[in-house]
Amino acid sequence: MAAYDLDPAAISTFIHNLPSSGATVADLSGDYLDSLDLRPDAVVAGPPCQGFSPIGPNRSRDIRNELLLKPVDFAIAVKARVLLIENVRGVLSRRHASRWQEALSRLRKNGYTTATLQVAAVRNGLAQIRRRVVLVAARRGFNPPSQSTPTISQPLRSILTVPRNLTNHDPQPLDPTSRAARIAAHISPGQKLSNVRNGATSIHTWDIPEVFGPTTKLERRVLQALLVLRRRHRRRPFGDADPVPFSTLTSEFGTSTKRLLMSLIEKRYVRRVLPDCYDLRGTFNGKFRRLDPNQPALCVLSTFCDPRHFLHPFETRGFTIREAARLQGFPDSFRFLGSIRQQAVQVGNAVPPPVAHMLAAWMRDHLL
Repeated sequence: MAAYDLDPAAISTFIHNLPSSGATVADLSGDYLDSLDLRPDAVVAGPPCQGFSPIGPNRSRDIRNELLLKPVDFAIAVKARVLLIENVRGVLSRRHASRWQEALSRLRKNGYTTATLQVAAVRNGLAQIRRRVVLVAARRGFNPPSQSTPTISQPLRSILTVPRNLTNHDPQPLDPTSRAARIAAHISPGQKLSNVRNGATSIHTWDIPEVFGPTTKLERRVLQALLVLRRRHRRRPFGDADPVPFSTLTSEFGTSTKRLLMSLIEKRYVRRVLPDCYDLRGTFNGKFRRLDPNQPALCVLSTFCDPRHFLHPFETRGFTIREAARLQGFPDSFRFLGSIRQQAVQVGNAVPPPVAHMLAAWMRDHLL
């Protein structure tokens, strides 16, 4: 067995928990693998996903996107019996699908049977909404693995009941006087701070005047109108909203429109985007998301332990590394090394162990 990663902290964690793994720090974007005498039966890879992710940069020209084909070419060169590649669902979007199709094409031309799997963590017993795609290729025909019907293995409350003496578990309550704590006080389970969505799950910045500043009743009407109109009157073929023309707002607020907009700009609720267009200043879809203990957790990302992104359902704080690891399905005995930020990245970037076990067992039993 051989394992490689560019992140030294991730390799340290890997070796600590799997001392016989032969893990090595290496940059595989170049010719490193070509210099090694490797003839593996199975190649398993997780190329960088940042360029494909809809919540990340999502750039079609991100140079890291080209690394998707690296394990494909390596598997073909060494005549591996099985290849498995995991990535985010964005890799199948219209903007990026050509690379995925190129990977499939290269493999088929070299005698591989291929399949694209849609893998859901919740179907593998995890209390987490995490969906990924997996490319499977083998030198023999196969039937893709079947996943169980959606189920939650245990309530979120019990998953987050972590003994204080466990490693990677150091709860840090927010300072009650801090900006983050004052915002969190307004966010109930299942809610988030969002100016671009309506409904009971969204708390707007203008709903928290002690943090973001007071507004008048008429100014809040303008903000609410911007929230709706920016998505209703579309002019661009991309994104999910556009700045609102001054004329559109004038038709509703009349001669008071300019005065109201100038006041909201001064209060930093609104920004002028084009000579005659205006938009909300905070256009993020959701921050300070407080999990609902009666629902599966949202996808555990590398930012999951940052309270500005995700809040604990019962306490005024973010998640600990151990809590995030439990949601990913790691056993409590698995220890993460490095700084808190490095540990959070390791947990968020990981394939959940129950999902990995399902795929590995299927590969072993049906392909190897």
